[in-house]
Amino acid sequence: MNYLKEGLKKTWLNIKEHKYLFFLIVFLQIVLLIALAGFTYNYQLKILENARGVIEPLEQANYNATSIEAGMPFTTDMLKVYQNYQEMKKNIFALISWLGGLILIVNGTLWLLSHRLLGTIKTWKEAGSAYLKFLTASLVGLAPFFICSYFILSNLMKLEIPLSTLSWIFQVVIYSVMIIYYFLMASFAFIEINSWKEWLKVWFTVTFKKIHLTLIMLLINLVLILINLYLLYFFMNENTFALMMIFSLLLILILVSSRIFWIVGLREIGKKD
Repeated sequence: MNYLKEGLKKTWLNIKEHKYLFFLIVFLQIVLLIALAGFTYNYQLKILENARGVIEPLEQANYNATSIEAGMPFTTDMLKVYQNYQEMKKNIFALISWLGGLILIVNGTLWLLSHRLLGTIKTWKEAGSAYLKFLTASLVGLAPFFICSYFILSNLMKLEIPLSTLSWIFQVVIYSVMIIYYFLMASFAFIEINSWKEWLKVWFTVTFKKIHLTLIMLLINLVLILINLYLLYFFMNENTFALMMIFSLLLILILVSSRIFWIVGLREIGKKD
């Protein structure tokens, strides 16, 4: 467990040495979370409103075969159903685009600054090379997920998916996100490596060959984040504003610090024989 001790030590020393840069990363992390929450909430309301505009006319539609054969329309609001369906697809695409943009730009900047804090990225050229690797890994990992999510969400009613199948799909999506998250996080820890071949080699070693060590690192970070989220949720229900703000700030600090600890820890794992 020396890599954990060394990781904690180097994380603390680098944060202590680069306080202003650390606070800048904290500020950007706050901006990212607020932006993600804001766009998700805003478009969620729009998508739900569009879905209601599709579902309600269909619930009141004429399903009597005899009356339809007699000339009675299936629904008098077919234009409204079509317009809301098209608008829903548009809003789903906009939401995915905004979330993808924030992940690629702001989250990418957070990883670059975390590497800068550790001294692994020192020049603009190194930053450009590192961001290109971040962008490549993100597109390879996230693009298929976003495309599938858009297809499923925008065609949910057209496909007439049973509730049991829908539940299974969401479970598959959750597990897929967890696996993708693991692979991406491991790749981001080494984006400062100049050689693409070496970057992939180290990523493969840490992700697969030394997975038992890497998963311990991941578990430590996740436990800290989940405990804080639980306490934050608890105090939100208790309407304790002061404690809610304290744990909100603590969550931000944990997210930033755990990212730095992750980079240092995985670099230590990569050096182990």
